[in-house]
Amino acid sequence: MMFGVSREVKEEKMKKKTNFFIDMDGVLAKWRQAASISEIEQKGYFLNLEVELTLVEVVLELVRQGYSVSILSHVVGESAASEKTSWLKRCGLGHIHRTFVPYGEPKSDYVNNDNSHKNILLDDYTKNLVKWEEEGNVGVKLYNGVNGNNGTRKGHSVSLEMSFEDIIATLVAIAES
Repeated sequence: MMFGVSREVKEEKMKKKTNFFIDMDGVLAKWRQAASISEIEQKGYFLNLEVELTLVEVVLELVRQGYSVSILSHVVGESAASEKTSWLKRCGLGHIHRTFVPYGEPKSDYVNNDNSHKNILLDDYTKNLVKWEEEGNVGVKLYNGVNGNNGTRKGHSVSLEMSFEDIIATLVAIAES
């Protein structure tokens, strides 16, 4: 009889110690590049953003695989948090924990950074990822066809040009590394 922990149990424990945090704007929701701050602050703006279906499916698959997944998104304007909550419900993600961060504040200030868990942020905005990584967390850039033109990002990334399977495989490999 062998004693010890099986590979499957080790993998399951690893998943439970990995937290995925998913941005909304430009990740789950297609970003309107030409939108001004005044437009973004208008009531109804977030309710009407187009869904990035592949990324919604990625979130659901990570949950299915046993990972902790939360939405971590900046809000601007009085109605953004309630609109984003309604948008998530409409997209089938209403059951996912969410934290809305006031615009301009670091997302890393709103998560547990005690190093007992691996915190992975999937975001399309390099400045968010840089601050996140400065706190000892792992950042993954989503190239969405609108961003990434400056070539400033170094590190983990996925792209909407990748297949669903390749995005999942990349994120799981990062979680397990």
